[in-house]
Amino acid sequence: MSENKRERASEATAFALTDGVSPQFTTKLHVGRPNVGNFQEFVALAKSCWDSRYLTNNGPMVRRFEERLQEIMRVKHVICVTNCTVGIEIVLRSFKFKPGSEIIVPSFTFVASAHACANVGLRVRFADCNPRTHCIDVSSVRDLLTENTVAILAVNVWGNPCDDAALRSIAAQRNLKIVYDSAHAFNCSGFGGNGIRGSFGDAEVFSFHATKFFNSCEGGAVTTNNDAVARAVRQYRNFAFVDYDHVVGFGTNAKMSEMHAAAGLVNLKCLDRVIELNRRNYEEYKRGLGALKGIDLLEYDDDDDGSKWNYQYIVVRVDKKQFGISRDDLVVLLHAEGCLARKYFYPGVHRFEPYRRMDPDAEKRVPNTIAISSEVMTLPTGTAVDLHMIRNICALLANVERSRERLATFFSRAADVRVPPNPQGGSLPKSIEKITESPISEKSGG
Repeated sequence: MSENKRERASEATAFALTDGVSPQFTTKLHVGRPNVGNFQEFVALAKSCWDSRYLTNNGPMVRRFEERLQEIMRVKHVICVTNCTVGIEIVLRSFKFKPGSEIIVPSFTFVASAHACANVGLRVRFADCNPRTHCIDVSSVRDLLTENTVAILAVNVWGNPCDDAALRSIAAQRNLKIVYDSAHAFNCSGFGGNGIRGSFGDAEVFSFHATKFFNSCEGGAVTTNNDAVARAVRQYRNFAFVDYDHVVGFGTNAKMSEMHAAAGLVNLKCLDRVIELNRRNYEEYKRGLGALKGIDLLEYDDDDDGSKWNYQYIVVRVDKKQFGISRDDLVVLLHAEGCLARKYFYPGVHRFEPYRRMDPDAEKRVPNTIAISSEVMTLPTGTAVDLHMIRNICALLANVERSRERLATFFSRAADVRVPPNPQGGSLPKSIEKITESPISEKSGG
């Protein structure tokens, strides 16, 4: 055992940030490193593309990928695109909304959801989130309806399904379009175990970015059972060409390349194994965090209703009053230990410019979003994390709980500590360096 490891083993409540001991994890643990399939299989598919010189323009590899996705999602149309954001944009463009029309979007989402709507000329109105699922809150949607509302962009956060039936009812009553941002929800089921995601609303859009549990390195897909929507999306994806030399309107280049499709096909073969590992990790976290007060794991409802999950995210909510320190302080401490926990979706899209200026009243409408975005973080998982690492993370959090009083004192003295250290390395803020020169004793702040 090295000197640093002996030091940590003999003083379990010492931390890299406050006491100058070595980090718990010398190799940094990311929330989700890319899950990848067999490289040689990818090389073989890539070589066939290279040899044929068919590298893009809806080639045979993309069509094969789309067909495989259709089988998995049991949907009539799958149109692969360059990424999820562009996919949402071209779906919205296909409806030909008047500029300035309103679309209801949750504030608790990645900013790309709102950007896609604004980029096509829609006015974004921010809805609150459900405090249990973190998906768009149906009552908040109802409160935002006006004569200018044309659509709802609902986000299946963490793979949790939105209340599809309630949203469908609202849309039917008001003649609205429903588009789902299902970036997190590939291979997950609908609300109450109803079907598999891909065939809900007027269209769903998925992300196959490298950070997602299933990826094609970069890319995404639009899915729909609506022939007219599928036809319009395919046109927009290819500059609005309808045949060799006939353009019918505005369009863009959103075509997935053959190489990305090849990566997707290879990684699909690992789908079940990755989900199994994700579930294993989730269950281990569930065991390890269960006794900690103020650390609440977002649980996937493993009911007998046919619900299906990809277990991609390990989401915990930090209650400062119970746990002793805030989520932000805990993230800083974990980063110093090499555990790169992430805040989500802080601080809420409605607080970003230009949306804060465009929808200034949103702050009053989204209390759940404000609370959740200040308390939620995600922990490392995926195929790059093993059970031993997870147990060490849980033990680290237990040590933080036991040391809550002195850590609260530390963080109250370190103004710059609110900003996490650079995940790629580098110096700590100077105010922290000064404090770590004189470690705080266990009795401090007691």
